[in-house]
Amino acid sequence: MVRSGRTPLTSAPGCTHIDDLPDGALHAVFDLLNPRDLVSAAATCKHWSALTADDASDRAWRAFFTARWRPGDAVIVARPPVPPGEVVSTRPAPPWRAAYGRRLAEASALAPPTRPAPDSLAGGHKGAARAVALLPSLGLVGSAGADRVVRLFDLADGLPLATSRRLPFAVRCLAFNATCLAAASGSDERIALWQGGGEGGRDTPGNVPWDLSRRALVLSGHTGPVAGLAVSDAFPRLYSASWDCSVRVWDTASLACLAAAPLRDWVWTAVPRGGRVVCSEGRGAAVLDGGTLSVLARVPPSLSSTNPPGPCARVEGSRDGRSLFVAHADGGVASYDLRSPGTTAHTPARSAIFVHPGTPAFPPASSLAYDDPWLALGLGSAGIVLLDTRSGGGGGGGGGHTMRRFGTSAAAAGQVLGVDLAGPHLAAACSSGTVLTWRWDAVAAAAARARAARGGSGGRQRQHTHQPHPHQVAAVVADCWEDAAVAAA
Repeated sequence: MVRSGRTPLTSAPGCTHIDDLPDGALHAVFDLLNPRDLVSAAATCKHWSALTADDASDRAWRAFFTARWRPGDAVIVARPPVPPGEVVSTRPAPPWRAAYGRRLAEASALAPPTRPAPDSLAGGHKGAARAVALLPSLGLVGSAGADRVVRLFDLADGLPLATSRRLPFAVRCLAFNATCLAAASGSDERIALWQGGGEGGRDTPGNVPWDLSRRALVLSGHTGPVAGLAVSDAFPRLYSASWDCSVRVWDTASLACLAAAPLRDWVWTAVPRGGRVVCSEGRGAAVLDGGTLSVLARVPPSLSSTNPPGPCARVEGSRDGRSLFVAHADGGVASYDLRSPGTTAHTPARSAIFVHPGTPAFPPASSLAYDDPWLALGLGSAGIVLLDTRSGGGGGGGGGHTMRRFGTSAAAAGQVLGVDLAGPHLAAACSSGTVLTWRWDAVAAAAARARAARGGSGGRQRQHTHQPHPHQVAAVVADCWEDAAVAAA
C-alpha cells in the first residue's frame, strides 16, 4: 500500500498501486471493511480521509449502527453543504459515523468507576410493577403491572405523561415503538394494543404518540397466557410468546395474525433479531426463521450435564442475529454463535459462559435485556447485573469479563421483576410498584467537566479504596481500544 503523495515502493515499469484506483473502486473496497479497519484506512492519507467522510461512506456507518442498535436511537445531526473551495475533510464527522461513536462512548461510560444513583419515577403503581420498556428516541419509559394500567413517564425528569384505562387483566409484559404500544398478561390469552402515528406528527421527544385514554384494541388467537411481547424495528410486526407453546406474528396495522409456530414447551420470550426470531422453549431456547417461523436451532436447557428443575429460560440476541444470549434455569448465563454449528446437528456453538451454574448470589434471571455490548439480568431480590459481552472468557471459561451489580438502593423497592436497557439508560420494574431508572450520560459528562476543571487528567487517577456495597461486585475494566479509536475519529 502506498500513501498518497509518497514515492511507490517499487519503480518497475507499468507498476500500479491502490492510489491509482478511481474513487468508486475505493468506496467498494471500503464497504468491505469493519468499523475498526475503516477508521484505520481514514488515517492513512488525506485523500482516504476525505473519501471515508463523504455521504457514500456514511451509508456504511448507517449499516454498522443498525447492526448493533435500534435505528430510532441514533441522534442524527445533518451536516451543512460544502461551501465552494472548502476542503471536505474539515467538515464535521458524517452523521452516522458520529452517531456510532457516540453510542460506543455511551457503552464505555457504563464501565467502572461511574456508578449513578437510581431515580424513582413519580407515581408508580398500586401493586407490583412487572414490566418496563425504554424508548429514548421519544424520551419515554413505560411500565405496567398488577394494577392493570400502563403508565408512560418522561425519561428526562421522571414525570408522568399518560395513564391508560384500566385493562381487564394484570399486565406482565410490555413492548412499544413509534407506531404501536402493546401490553399482555401472563394469565390471559389476549393482547391489548394502541396504534400510534408513526415516525412523524406527534412523535417528538416528550410527546406521546398513542392516545391511552382510548379503549385498547384487542388481539385474540392464543389459547394460553401471553408471557412475552416484542416489536420489530423494520416492519409493523408484533411478536407474542405464549404458554400455549407457540409464537405468533401480528401485523400491527391490520391486526391480523400472519403466522404461528408451535413449539415443544412453554414460550416465555420471543424477540426478532436479524432475520431470525429467538425464543425460550421451556428451560431451553429455540431459533426460528423470521419468515417461515421454522425451527433452525435449539439450545439445551442447562449448561451442566444434569437438567435441574427451574423456571423457563430467558433469551435475548444481537440485532444482527449473530449471537444468542440465554439465561438458563440453573442460573448459568451463556452466549451462542448462531453462525457456527455446535457439537450436534441444529445446535449453535457456545461462544462464552458469563456465569457458571451454581454461582453464589446468581439466582435464575427473571428478565433479560440487551443493548450492545451490555447484557442486563434482572435477578429478583439479588438486584440487577450488567455483563459486558465483549470480554467473555471463551467457550469454557467465563472469567475476565466486566460485571456490575446493582441493588434497588432501598428495601422498600422489593424484587426486580422486569428490566430494560437502551444506551445510557437502565430501567427496572420492582415488586413494590416502584420503577427505577439509572443514567450514565450525566455521570460521564460530570466526570469530564471535573477533569477539565483540574486541568486534565494529570496522570493516573487514584483508585477508590472504599468497601463495595453488598450488592456490588469488583469490576474489571474492559479493553475499549476500538471504542476509543472510533469515538475519536
